[in-house]
Amino acid sequence: MAVNTTTTLTPQWGEPRWSPEMADLVNDHWKAFIPSSFALHVVTGTSCLCLGVVALFGNLSVIYIFSRTRGLRNASNALIVNLAVADFCMMTILSPILFVNSLYGRWIFGANVCRFYGFSGSLFGTASIITMAGIALERYLVICRPLTGFKKTSSRRRSTVMIIFIWIYSVIWATPPLFGLNGYVLEGFLTTCSFDYLDRGSVSRSYVLAMCVGVYVLPLLMIGFAYASISWKVRASRRFHDGMVRSRSSYSIARSAVISHNEILWKKQLSCPELRSSMKRSIKMAKITLTTVVCWTVAWTPYTVVALMGFAAWTSLLTPLVAQLPAIFAKTAACYNPIVYVFAHQRYRRVLCKQLAALRRGKHPLQRSRFTCSSAPNSSVKIRNG
Repeated sequence: MAVNTTTTLTPQWGEPRWSPEMADLVNDHWKAFIPSSFALHVVTGTSCLCLGVVALFGNLSVIYIFSRTRGLRNASNALIVNLAVADFCMMTILSPILFVNSLYGRWIFGANVCRFYGFSGSLFGTASIITMAGIALERYLVICRPLTGFKKTSSRRRSTVMIIFIWIYSVIWATPPLFGLNGYVLEGFLTTCSFDYLDRGSVSRSYVLAMCVGVYVLPLLMIGFAYASISWKVRASRRFHDGMVRSRSSYSIARSAVISHNEILWKKQLSCPELRSSMKRSIKMAKITLTTVVCWTVAWTPYTVVALMGFAAWTSLLTPLVAQLPAIFAKTAACYNPIVYVFAHQRYRRVLCKQLAALRRGKHPLQRSRFTCSSAPNSSVKIRNG
């Protein structure tokens, strides 16, 4: 009777499910656990596939509408399109791979695809949060520096520079595991790949800690600063309008000069209908962006905690289920943005509804796109973006 030598290559439940090629990409910690049930694999795979479908159509609609509709095609919204591109690419690549692996109960695509999977998740996930930080910075400049923030460069050029920086920064953080600094390995149910947060090497642990700081902590601190400044500016504007600005007589001459300069800027801003209208729209857009940031933070924080648990060697708490669920939940971040725009962005919702109605009538969805924003408040005021 021949000996079966393919038990690790076929999806036989109850047996180790990784090929010899993948053995080096499975940490000994995961090898100590019994295989997860078929039901759990199906639930996680189906959930990720559903998230992928929502993210695909939702972000594709954001890209399509913001890129092709005249009233929404401007330099500021270029960052929104960039965010949708990052989320779209991440879910388009990751969701089908995870779904197929879940049906087999193991990774079936080989080591190179595992590295590509981990690289894609790291690249597009980083691009997503850094784009949100860029949007927060853009809102900060428009609201808090309405007159001095645009002197040296146009908003169009600034958005282009931001987008280039976002992708360079993301590549810098995503590529080190491909060249031996840490590595992309299997995790959790052994159907997904990520950076190796369980590696006890000093170089790998340094990379994990640095990535948590550079890709999670610093962008959130920057976003927090931007929105705290915006909040202070809005409150100061209300106090100025209500005549509640404190008298300058209680300040020193130097302080009075600063306040005098600020008041002159405020008077110029308030006397310009274009700047006043632009500031109102920017404040509303800042609220929408803040909502998406909160959703992103909620989605990615559990996975960050898992990575830090591996960094701190709290392996007794890291079961395959504990590691896998945050990895799936993090992917919901790619679905939030289109949903938030539908409910909170009036102009986007109006264009989307009109184009869906045009599709039902069998017409080209963008046949009347040049008129879709004409009925929006203050749409007759043209704001130059550089």
